[in-house]
Amino acid sequence: MDKQGGSQTIDCTTPNVVFTKERADKARETLREKLEKLSLTEIEDLGQIVLNEISKGEQQGLFPGDEPEERIYNRIQPVLAEIVRRAKERHKFSGVGEIGPYLCGVFDSKGDGIFKDTLFKLLDRFLSSLLEPQTTKELSWEELEEEMRREILSITGRRQPSARELLQMLEKKFGWRIRHIFASIIQKMRSDDSIQAYLRDYLKTVLSDEEIKTSVMGDAKPDRVFKSTLDDLVGQCLRYRNSGAFKEMIEFTAKFRDYAPYNNLLVSIQRPGCSFYATEKDWQTRFGRKIKEDATPMLILAPMHPVMLVYDLDSTEGEKPLPKNLTDFCKTEGEWDPDRLDLTLENAKRDGILVQFKELSSTMGGFATSEVHNPGYKMRIVIRKELDTKSCYNVMCHELAHIYLGHLGTDKDNWWPCRINLTHRAVEIEAEAVSYIVGIRLGLLPPSAAYLSVYINEEGVLEHVSIDLIAKVAGKLLEMGERKMPARKAAKKKE
Repeated sequence: MDKQGGSQTIDCTTPNVVFTKERADKARETLREKLEKLSLTEIEDLGQIVLNEISKGEQQGLFPGDEPEERIYNRIQPVLAEIVRRAKERHKFSGVGEIGPYLCGVFDSKGDGIFKDTLFKLLDRFLSSLLEPQTTKELSWEELEEEMRREILSITGRRQPSARELLQMLEKKFGWRIRHIFASIIQKMRSDDSIQAYLRDYLKTVLSDEEIKTSVMGDAKPDRVFKSTLDDLVGQCLRYRNSGAFKEMIEFTAKFRDYAPYNNLLVSIQRPGCSFYATEKDWQTRFGRKIKEDATPMLILAPMHPVMLVYDLDSTEGEKPLPKNLTDFCKTEGEWDPDRLDLTLENAKRDGILVQFKELSSTMGGFATSEVHNPGYKMRIVIRKELDTKSCYNVMCHELAHIYLGHLGTDKDNWWPCRINLTHRAVEIEAEAVSYIVGIRLGLLPPSAAYLSVYINEEGVLEHVSIDLIAKVAGKLLEMGERKMPARKAAKKKE
């Protein structure tokens, strides 16, 4: 072992010797033993060993092979493996998605030109060997680009992940080298008129140049605390599904007739937010409840009759108590700083989001909509005014999450993303997960497990939502309750 320029190197060359496979294996093992004896304080010292070996690539080969790169790779592979082992121990890396950018960071400032091309080509090969399952068959760059484009359209047609999450999916299928063309493919797809407009908006807002650069460089890492909190929420939902309260709620809702979609639409027009309605006879015979004297009926269409009168839950009364999950579905407990509510409202107004407090059905806490009818605002949130401040804040976080997660589409300034092709199940899980994380961080106890129990019925459900974006929006809402945010900048008009 020699000292050169303050760095430790291993001389692996032996002039005028042709190695057999057995001698090559023995030499490789000797190299590993030397590495284990090194007491290096910085992983970059190991990186220097790799660079020294590549710089001697055209000299006498240590291992047999037809190509110089093959011989070089055989030299540096055990050194790279040692770098990865130490990096895992030091930084707790969990996969190639984190290891790859770290290796690139170790070598990025070293070398140039052909030397750097060779270096990163060898790194690609090493990282691909770490992937499980192994990468698919070798494709030309043109074939790989086309396959990636198809896969991106397939993935984003059913879900809209973050840049980091999408990159991980593609990398799992095609291997490490897709990082070289990920950005260019997304840029081309943004301007491809054959792709639906909402997907192009998603590519522009969620997969922005900055987000792509961060994901490729490995700087975007999931918040493990957020992930742990979400896993805990899923566990609570699954346990709640075995509770008596859940069974009571299911039995109650199962008694309602399944009315046609157009009748549901008629009811929502007459009484926005109405979740449960039935005829006077059904309320009496199925639920043991009678209609209040001052109740106002709603009209729906009925077979063999022009119209039928129906009533919502708030128009009824009865001795038998309603399911607790129905009456306390947004009741939030805990101690907190109520000033957060006012700051969040002020910052929402800054973003062009109008928050209103109105009378709503007792089975609805609030809703978010793009129907504003006010040129000074972009989105509107309505919250049931009878709620206490803690429950009001919980509902507002849920509705703001719908907006900031892109569930209602983007705005003209792209202040939030466009992710409108998600299932109802996915959007409710994402929005309530944000509300739950924010509440738990502030010492509140939101009733999220009960609310999401109808949507979360199995392990692995979080695979269908974006954990990255949930964490990002939760962080944003926490910040909105801490201080007055600076004014937003409108998008520049194209000349």
